[in-house]
Amino acid sequence: MKSVLTSDYKILDNPRNVLRSLSFVTSNTHKFKEVNSYFTGARLSNMKFTINHLNQKYTELQADTISEVAHASASSLSTIMNHDFLIEDSGITVNRLNGFPGPYSSFVFQTVGWQGILDLLGDQEDRSAFFTSVFVLSLDKKLVAFEGEVQGSITIEAKGNFGFGFDPIFIPEGQTGFRTTLAEMETDEKNEISHRGKSLRKLFDFLIQK
Repeated sequence: MKSVLTSDYKILDNPRNVLRSLSFVTSNTHKFKEVNSYFTGARLSNMKFTINHLNQKYTELQADTISEVAHASASSLSTIMNHDFLIEDSGITVNRLNGFPGPYSSFVFQTVGWQGILDLLGDQEDRSAFFTSVFVLSLDKKLVAFEGEVQGSITIEAKGNFGFGFDPIFIPEGQTGFRTTLAEMETDEKNEISHRGKSLRKLFDFLIQK
């Protein structure tokens, strides 16, 4: 099944004027909370889709980039799913660590957590990093990808009780003051600037035209 980037997609013909259901396939309830917040937001009053959470197991192949992982996972899922669905893969890339953990972010977090990244960086001055999010939508048996990225830096110590994953040690570019890390932001605020928020906006720009 061929997938295309958002810059290349063709609008799929859909004459139906009824709500369609999308299954967001993920075992991460935090991700679903962020996506569901977007779908239920007032800004999406013209949205013709509803979102539901589906904890469906699938083969998640490892690859060199987050985009490749997301595409491979969607292709695998498309062989067992008979309705429209959405998946997402994301990760953090630390420049001083030569791009680590990148596509291995989930595994790294499960094994050493964010403390492991802080330990690897130690007192290094270069703490630049970026988060990447790639959604792949399967709509009418066609795959479309949407990517978002946010630049920032790794903190010296973890801060914040919101969010999940590496959020407590990541400061988005341009953030100053007391509330700085993604984990110090509530869901709606985080969605405004985060990597996932950016990829979601591209996804919704596409869906609103359906």
